[in-house]
Amino acid sequence: MEEKGVGWDLPLGKPEMFQKVFQKCVDMNQDEYVKKSEKARGYGLEVTKDVRTVEMNRRLFNLI
Repeated sequence: MEEKGVGWDLPLGKPEMFQKVFQKCVDMNQDEYVKKSEKARGYGLEVTKDVRTVEMNRRLFNLI
């Protein structure tokens, strides 16, 4: 996700990475924030159009 500029994929067992990314977000200026937000929104919309990805997510949550 980071390579695409749409967010981060962080391991749950490494809270120091969450702190680092959180600080990165806090330090963003408004222009950086808007660009990243728009890119993330566009990515999210594209993912929801992919029927295969949506179905895989449904199956994942049905396992719970």
